Amino acid sequence: MSFDYRSLNIQSKTGDWLCPSCGFPGYFRGLSFVEGGPLIGTGICPCCTYEPGFDDVAAASGTPHSEPIDALRAYSKEWFAGGMRWWGNLAPIPGDWSPEKQAEGWKLHCKPILK
Repeated sequence: MSFDYRSLNIQSKTGDWLCPSCGFPGYFRGLSFVEGGPLIGTGICPCCTYEPGFDDVAAASGTPHSEPIDALRAYSKEWFAGGMRWWGNLAPIPGDWSPEKQAEGWKLHCKPILK
């Protein structure tokens, strides 16, 4: 059975869409994944700069991973291993942003899907 990418359309208990790579809340305003994979052009996470349909697709980004879910797992792992820093430069860091709190939300909502 292949991976159902719709499971990556993750919402917090408050209804915010979460970035599946880093857990940033308010990531997008709607669905970024369909059953067969990511939708391109739905947005870029302002925190880790993950972009569905680009960073997880070999033909677009040059990732060595043939499956988008494997590329997403590697992207997420790199962000966490890199110290959970704010990678984006198009949006300012929110004043109340806490990478530790964000990581806790990611562990609760996103990590079970990416394992």
